[in-house]
Amino acid sequence: MRENRLWRATYDAVRDSWVVEDAGFIDGEPVIEYRFSFLEDDDIGENVGGIEKWWIEDGDTLAIGELHVFGEYVDEAEFKQDVQRILAEAKQHAEEENLDAFLAVIDIVKDRIVEFDEDDDSVFYGEGLFEDGIEDAYSWREDLDDDRLHDHVERPDEECWHLHVGRIADPDGSPLGWGVFAVLYPDLPLDATYEAMMAAERARILDLEHWREHGDAIIRQDGIERFMENAREEEPEFAYVNDSQVLEWMSVQCSDEEQVFAEWDVLEGEALRQFLSGAAPTVREREHWHPHPVDLATDFAQAVGIPAHLADQVHAIMLGDRVDEVIELGSVWDVEEEEDDTQF
Repeated sequence: MRENRLWRATYDAVRDSWVVEDAGFIDGEPVIEYRFSFLEDDDIGENVGGIEKWWIEDGDTLAIGELHVFGEYVDEAEFKQDVQRILAEAKQHAEEENLDAFLAVIDIVKDRIVEFDEDDDSVFYGEGLFEDGIEDAYSWREDLDDDRLHDHVERPDEECWHLHVGRIADPDGSPLGWGVFAVLYPDLPLDATYEAMMAAERARILDLEHWREHGDAIIRQDGIERFMENAREEEPEFAYVNDSQVLEWMSVQCSDEEQVFAEWDVLEGEALRQFLSGAAPTVREREHWHPHPVDLATDFAQAVGIPAHLADQVHAIMLGDRVDEVIELGSVWDVEEEEDDTQF
């Protein structure tokens, strides 16, 4: 689960508000929600508009609110026109400064609040605006060094790469298990086709994870691909680095061996083709073999309290459509499949 400081708000058109989905929901209501609000004839007899945060504390059912006023208005129509100007300015601000869309709104609103009420000292310090309630990306904080949520990833270089699952053996040829590898093609453009990658004469490879079971490596390959395509873009520290840098941080060299910089192996010609086809295992010294201590199915079964004898079923569910890739010729599962085929 992401840290609270990374919880983003996304616009909900039905509610006409920004909802922090990471915080969850209670009886269908968001635990954290932001919206623009118009107050007609407030305490001093004026029409004012502002932005407010609503949240529901643990164990409560009623929401608590915090409001910051940023302007006076003739009527609600004038307020709504101003909100549209703020949103248009924020959209441009987010794209130009690479900021999360709602963080760009907060930036603009903070300036408005300072102009409207110079006595509101809280808006002068740190990121965010709201001091009370459950922490998220828009909360007030003193740490100015925190990476800000971004709108898009700006990679310095366009890199061509993919993930690969392959066998690993020790120098004597004894099987160790399976690896999830990153394969980087320095001579190919970002949009190179699969055929071009398979025909390449040179590539760099990097061990990301080691597993004893083939199925676990396949599951993790899919998980890492999803992270690189989606979740990776949610992390501020990954916003301005190359994909290869993120992959290096994941590698066994950096995570298990605690190296500062990961070193890629270079494969060329026939060695590369054998690696990609699976004709030959990747050789690793046993001191550089770092398998996960528990297989994924057992780990999941223990975490959710599923009986151990159901672990294989959990594993098959986690593999999904790729389960056939781990059924080897002559295995128990292979025989069962053959028997099933003969029944129809």
